[in-house]
Amino acid sequence: KSKNKFTTVRLPFEKFQPVAADGSSVKHSEEIPPFRGQDVQQIGYRFRSLPKTTNPSSTDDNNNLQSFYLAFSYVKLYRSQPEPEFIYVSDARIPPIVSSDMVRHDMKRLLGSVSSSSGLVGSDGAVLLDDRTTATALRNTINTEEEIYYKYLGEETLKKSGLAYAVVRVKEYQEQEKDSALTEIQLAADVAANDESITAGPEVDENGSSLVVTQDQVAQVCVSALLDPGALNKSFYLRSKQSSPNDDNNLSEQFQSLPKDPVALP
Repeated sequence: KSKNKFTTVRLPFEKFQPVAADGSSVKHSEEIPPFRGQDVQQIGYRFRSLPKTTNPSSTDDNNNLQSFYLAFSYVKLYRSQPEPEFIYVSDARIPPIVSSDMVRHDMKRLLGSVSSSSGLVGSDGAVLLDDRTTATALRNTINTEEEIYYKYLGEETLKKSGLAYAVVRVKEYQEQEKDSALTEIQLAADVAANDESITAGPEVDENGSSLVVTQDQVAQVCVSALLDPGALNKSFYLRSKQSSPNDDNNLSEQFQSLPKDPVALP
């Protein structure tokens, strides 16, 4: 409708209908198989406009001609993707829900995210900071907040790209391996705001669950998500918990129980 502007047009395969050479529609019959996108060998474009109203008193044949120009920027095929095709390892300090007023691009910060600070704790529980510790803590806090901000931007870019994805939010991971038979991987769509394991508190909460995981656990979840339709377009937090050898660590069931992300607008 707007002149000199590109418009994105999506044409789902199921909306295609057979048309005869004269432009009339054709109903499906035994001679005309259902349309399948994989059968497409050539693509052509045909433009048909409404007749232009001309001046009846004019005898100039050129008066019936219309000026027309059509430009294509790109032609792209999109398809239904049952499993994630891109796994993004993000930061567990990003809240489950981020509103627009929480994103401060001018400060490169994500308000409401969880960051930690360090210092000396006195006998009364107060944090004692000297000048050097204060400067170091401030510098680390700024760096940490920028890391969270850019991790969030990465999530949003992926969600708006049109790719099928899964976002795995991890606090931190260790290099040493844990006995997989004695460790249960837990996936959660939310992390409580007062969860001390996400800050500088104890690494294991009262339920024996921790946001600190190992590299092999992160890899296991990423590879499993690539092959599981239940992880499609979902963001979740990764935790680990000590378990007995008889516990069934079924990631597929956990993927299925997670809610899908809201549709991100481009």
